[in-house]
Amino acid sequence: NLDRQPDRYASFVRTNSRTGLVIERSAAAEGGSASEADRAAVAAIALYFTPGAIGAALSHRGLWQRTLLTGRPALILEDDVTL
Repeated sequence: NLDRQPDRYASFVRTNSRTGLVIERSAAAEGGSASEADRAAVAAIALYFTPGAIGAALSHRGLWQRTLLTGRPALILEDDVTL
């Protein structure tokens, strides 16, 4: 989730702690301040979506790349999901 929204992460943990899953936070990308290189990486959506959607796409892309590199399984969720 976004570094500037710690309350959303805290709410996510409170809501989903009963699942028994290991919850690991990852800092989300700020779509409005994305670099040109980052915007190019998600160019297919950059023309049609809000900065928030671009940030989500960049965040998820980075997490999937990390998942591929580490070989660790992952379930990537937004901070407003209830399991």
